[in-house]
Amino acid sequence: MLGDVKFGVKNWPGPLFSISGTNIKFNGNGHTFDGQGASYWDGQGGNGGVTKPHPMMKIKMSGTYSNVKVLNSPAHVYSVANPARLVMSKLTIDNSAGDKPNSKSGGKAAGHNTDGFDVSTTDLTIEDSTIHNQDDCIAINKGSNIIFQRNSCTGGHGISIGS
Repeated sequence: MLGDVKFGVKNWPGPLFSISGTNIKFNGNGHTFDGQGASYWDGQGGNGGVTKPHPMMKIKMSGTYSNVKVLNSPAHVYSVANPARLVMSKLTIDNSAGDKPNSKSGGKAAGHNTDGFDVSTTDLTIEDSTIHNQDDCIAINKGSNIIFQRNSCTGGHGISIGS
């Protein structure tokens, strides 16, 4: 990646970004995908309110995915369903602005259902990453050989299995 990406605002189911293929090496070089979550956040996440693009980032690739920052996702950040071994590393998810209420959230945290990783896959490693969100840091819906190591989770519910 050679620069930051700021997505426009549109009420639709998403995703905002999708990548698929085999043996891909995606290096974000520390750049940011900005989902402009504050334009969507209403304290309801995917449970109601305005239609929010989710997941923001759909990952259906094998190989490596690294050095990417996601800022202010509208709802869920990553949906991962890789076709073969995938290592995701040195990622930052920063939805910290969603901790505060806004004019649409009725006094609650404006960000909601901002899961870091929703996983239904096998042979996945997520490591050395920092996640600040308002829901599951990682939700393992199904799969096997999933390694989640040396990550920092703040603001959410932690790790969910079968969520």
